[in-house]
Formats: sequence, C-alpha cells, structure tokens
Amino acid sequence: MKPSSLMRKIIDLYKKGRKPAFPSRQIQRGRSRTVSGLTEDLFAKFLSANLRGQYKFLVDQPISLRKKTIYPDILIIKKGEIVSLLDLKMDLGWKRTKFVDFCKQKDKLMGNLKNSVVSYTDHTNEVRKELKTSGKIYYQIVIVSNRNISKEKWASNQAQITDLKSVNNYVLTEDVHPNYLSKNPSKAFSDMKINLGEFKKLLKDIRRF
Repeated sequence: MKPSSLMRKIIDLYKKGRKPAFPSRQIQRGRSRTVSGLTEDLFAKFLSANLRGQYKFLVDQPISLRKKTIYPDILIIKKGEIVSLLDLKMDLGWKRTKFVDFCKQKDKLMGNLKNSVVSYTDHTNEVRKELKTSGKIYYQIVIVSNRNISKEKWASNQAQITDLKSVNNYVLTEDVHPNYLSKNPSKAFSDMKINLGEFKKLLKDIRRF
C-alpha cells in the first residue's frame, strides 16, 4: 500500500462517515461518525504491507504494567518484544496547547517501560498473556494532517521536544484536511500535500528496532 492509497482511503472513510450506516429516506446524519477506529485498522494494514521482518501489530490493545493501564492505538511487536507504542491522531486540534506536556509524559513513560514485562488480554480467546518490552522502546506519534494548528504554534511545539530521547512525531499531510467538507474527495486528494519524507522516516525508524 502506497502513502497516496492510504490517504485516499482515509478521505473515503470521512465521506462514508457523513452518511447513515443504515440508510433510509427518513434518516439524515448531522455530525459525521468518528473514523478514528477504522483509520487505526487501516494504518496497521499500511504498516504490515510496508514493513519486512517479524513484525506484529496489535490495534487498540490496552497493556498493563504494575497496575497502570496504557492505551496505545497500535502496538508494534518484533520477535515477541514490544518495540514501539504508536498513537495515531487525525490532527492536533485536540492538543494544540498541550502537545509538549503530552510528549514529555510519554518520554517518561517509555523510560519506565524499558526492559519490562506487560500483560494484556488476548480477546481472540480471552486469555491473559505477557509481553516483554525492548530496552529501546519508542513512542511514535503519527499526525495525519497539520491542519487545525498554526505553523507558528507547531514550530514552537517542535522546538520544545527536540531533546526527548524516546518520542518522535510524523506529520503525514499538509494543506487540506482529509475531512474537508467543502471539497469532493477527488478534489481534496489532489489539493493535499503528502509528505513522503515523513512516511519514509516513520518506516525507517521502525526498521531500526
């Protein structure tokens, strides 16, 4: 799956989210259905299609360490060991003023998680299991769109997290949000800038593990 295919699929998910899941002439949606869960599944598919090696991806899988529960969007496992916790955000409107603190908290969390054993429930058979964590475990924040935050605020955020050892972020697209209501899907896609360098960096960082 190429980055362009991924982004076109995300745009289509937003379009479908504006329509009732069970259509009727008597039903019309106001706000769109959330697409975050489907995007997590889709992004895990993108990673699995582009990464070679003994990787496994657990989507929306809570893990527990010393009575603390952690909720990553995607767990990346290599050879039976957790190497990365990945958060997937559609944009940064949700934390435009709190992003720096968020990253610092995750950096501290990675320090506590290194060379540990976490537990989780495998819901395919409802069995409790354990996983080791890598001594180089990393927290990766994947941001689909740079919209909903000013360039100045984003630059300020980035300048304050350059010293963090176990956190990195990647901005996949610019200019047009995949949920841009005033454009049809084809127009939104053609006007969107896809940051291929960020995709390559993300995959390269994961392959380091």
